[in-house]
Amino acid sequence: MSASIDDMLQAGRAAWPDVLVDREAFATFVAARDDGPLHAADVYLACACAAGDRAALAAFERAYLSLIDGFLRGVRATPELIDEVRQHLRERLFLGERPRIEDYSGRGTLASWLRVAALRAASNLRRASGARDRAEARAPAVSPVPLDPELALVRSRHSNDFESALRDAFAALDERERNLLRLHFLDGLGIDGLAPVFGVHRATVARWLAAARARLQEAVLALLRDRLDVDARELESLARVVRSDLEISLQSLFRATAQPAG
Repeated sequence: MSASIDDMLQAGRAAWPDVLVDREAFATFVAARDDGPLHAADVYLACACAAGDRAALAAFERAYLSLIDGFLRGVRATPELIDEVRQHLRERLFLGERPRIEDYSGRGTLASWLRVAALRAASNLRRASGARDRAEARAPAVSPVPLDPELALVRSRHSNDFESALRDAFAALDERERNLLRLHFLDGLGIDGLAPVFGVHRATVARWLAAARARLQEAVLALLRDRLDVDARELESLARVVRSDLEISLQSLFRATAQPAG
């Protein structure tokens, strides 16, 4: 940890003077995070919110939930959807046996973390209303690649292996890479939409996205190479399937595993 608990506690109390967090409870909360630089004031507030502190919840409402309108401006959310997202996040983040505010790692700012959660919530709520299903039902079915008999055979023979490798490879990515791919392929955010989410220039987010996709593709191929007993020719065919099917397979994976954000 780059800063001591006492230094972080002092920073948190300076930022949120109306919020009181016990030192031992704060130390336990910090210890559950990865070692490295943390946003002390944000971690302090998250710790208090996780404990159900009323002053902390009120501070979070004023400082962060008030930002939801701006977070969703780029996805053309209606006022009704914005209100629904805000209420959804209140419930997911602060209620239940394990409030999801405990998932905040402290490595990025609390505002950036909440922005991602809000965008995912908006996407999930839209899907729940049936809008996405109706759009997909109107769209013609498209094969992911031209009908190549050899590729069709490889795809059919190893479809379960590919899905398993994709799930495992995606889970092995870091948090930023997973969020990038999910927001891009599931929620449809382009470079201009992703840049403000992560607080970087569009050229930077473009490099991040390309690197995340390349890393995922390489990881899937490595897992298939390790798990399957295939010759060089079939492995090359598998590589072609991975390259051609990756986007559609990611979208299917995200839809199958989508959970309310938070």
